[in-house]
Amino acid sequence: MPAPIMYDDSNSLFIDNNGNYWRGFEFINNSYSPLVAEKAQQGKATAKIFGKFTACLNELNINELKVVIPDFHNLSFRYQQFEDSLKTEIYERLSLALPVIDELKNRERYMHFFEIITESDEFKKRVMHHDAKIANVLFDKKSNKVICPVDFDTTMPGYYFSDLGDMIRSMACSYDENHKKFEKLDIRKSFYKAIVDGYMKAMKKELTPSEAKYIHFAGIIMIYMQALRFITDYLNGDTYYKTGYPGQNLDRSINQLTLLQRLEEFLLEEYNFRI
Repeated sequence: MPAPIMYDDSNSLFIDNNGNYWRGFEFINNSYSPLVAEKAQQGKATAKIFGKFTACLNELNINELKVVIPDFHNLSFRYQQFEDSLKTEIYERLSLALPVIDELKNRERYMHFFEIITESDEFKKRVMHHDAKIANVLFDKKSNKVICPVDFDTTMPGYYFSDLGDMIRSMACSYDENHKKFEKLDIRKSFYKAIVDGYMKAMKKELTPSEAKYIHFAGIIMIYMQALRFITDYLNGDTYYKTGYPGQNLDRSINQLTLLQRLEEFLLEEYNFRI
């Protein structure tokens, strides 16, 4: 991990004249961060380094970490936000969103399973990065091997599904969340297996039997949660995510719902896994 640079003897933060806070880390020469995973091996290497990040910090007292964004990956909270958004008075948007709303409601069981996870001692809270994507990993320019993860601003206590699920959502998919040709969305089999394999190898000594048993729930929960967040923002009038046109958050929600359906089909076929 790149070492933080101290501003003086006791402070790692510098405050400029405008009241902005800055934190510095050592610069890693001859490194780069890919924007997307072009090969399954890149996905595996990324998953492995984020798994190592959590595994290496296993002894850290998570109570010493500040919760940077409360309820960030709290599916119960996101589902409640979704239900609240159904009271919208933007009736045209509500009408257009009805098919998506029905599909998301039909998967309410995922929220209930999330509550089982958070109430069970079999699912541990750990140090999680919470922004696990290939763009937050440095690769060596010459060897193309992973050097380290970066961007620790969202590091806080979390559950096993957060980092792995986000990597599945962002790297195993055939297209990103802004793609509008929904019929072309799919789960790339080689990428999915590489990501899960890389993460499991790094975390195999840390995962509980229940976490290992439900490892494939990671992608489901994170994609479902993102679909909820997009449709919620759409119904609320696009107050959170930046949009380029009025229906973009609806399209993003359909995108993630379609990806979720593809993942459900893939997991049932490949692993006989369902919740």
